[in-house]
Amino acid sequence: MLESLDFHYDGISSKDMGLMSVKLDSGLFEEIFLPSRNINEVKVKGNDKSYFQSVERDNISLPLTFLMPDGYAEDQERKIKRWFNQDYYKPFYFDDYPHRMFYVMYKGDSRISHNGLGQGYFTIELASNSPYSYSPVYSSPFIEVDGEYDFEFENDGDLDVFPEIWIKNKSQQENIKIHNLSNGIKFEFTGKAATLIANEQALPTTDLTNISADAKLLIIIDGTNYEINKASILSATGENKNITHLINLINTAIGTSGFAENDGTGRIKIASFSKGLDSIVTVIPLGSSIIGLDSAFGFTGNASTRGTGLALNETVYIDNEKKDIESDLPLTYRYDDFNGEYLCLNRGINRLRIFGTCEIQFRYQLSFLI
Repeated sequence: MLESLDFHYDGISSKDMGLMSVKLDSGLFEEIFLPSRNINEVKVKGNDKSYFQSVERDNISLPLTFLMPDGYAEDQERKIKRWFNQDYYKPFYFDDYPHRMFYVMYKGDSRISHNGLGQGYFTIELASNSPYSYSPVYSSPFIEVDGEYDFEFENDGDLDVFPEIWIKNKSQQENIKIHNLSNGIKFEFTGKAATLIANEQALPTTDLTNISADAKLLIIIDGTNYEINKASILSATGENKNITHLINLINTAIGTSGFAENDGTGRIKIASFSKGLDSIVTVIPLGSSIIGLDSAFGFTGNASTRGTGLALNETVYIDNEKKDIESDLPLTYRYDDFNGEYLCLNRGINRLRIFGTCEIQFRYQLSFLI
């Protein structure tokens, strides 16, 4: 790369600044072949063999020399100084290698050599924030998914890619999933139904007769009240006087507003079918003890996240490298609705399968070993 005369830094061409990159001494160009790295290891007394712990790679540093072939005046010199005097890493690449980008700012001393007549060159060391170089940032078009969509992603870099993803949910019921069929990673937003519990204990699955005469359940879904009294709870006989019977009563009471089910651990899940921001399920025990328990009922999860875990027309942004998830809905956090498997695209062909009804876009950079 050092044979390239022209470069771009912070979006500005060296030609516009009256500079070119040069090599002062004779002989071959000497460049970084692989990033420098250190091996962290420990030794135990009496054992000559080391125990490996980790590898640390050093960030790239580019010592460069820039010539001002047309000379320089004071104003031009000050302009160049302001250009390089950045307080954060800015993109840098040689014009002959636009697909090898570094993010750099200068460090250490910078010296200028001149003949006193406004002609000369200066040296500068540009420190990178990474051991690698990068491609430009690529963005896919928005992909319309209706049920299932397959495509291939080719990672032509040297390292794994962890893309940024934007997902706009367009369904009230379907889960949103991205499966990498090449490496087995399953990226999923599945959500959680609300769970009806009592003092964090599972509801008993045996007799329901231990209920006081004035006891009843008040279920509120999206502002509508649904009530179940003792007479209804005790209307069945025999083995039906259990949690299954209570689930059936709840489903009969709430009708098409939601549903209740046994989560397999003796707890009852109640969820609203609505996806609006005001979709709230509340259960209040009225009167004395309910099913032999005196405590109030609470919920784990959010009733409005049943299904995809995302509201209708909600857009989420996922940074798979930094493991950040952001929603465009205010005060909304989606980590609990995500399965924690961030998408990784290995070098080579990645066969991806997307499930759900949504619009999805990917943004990524390829990484190179210098």
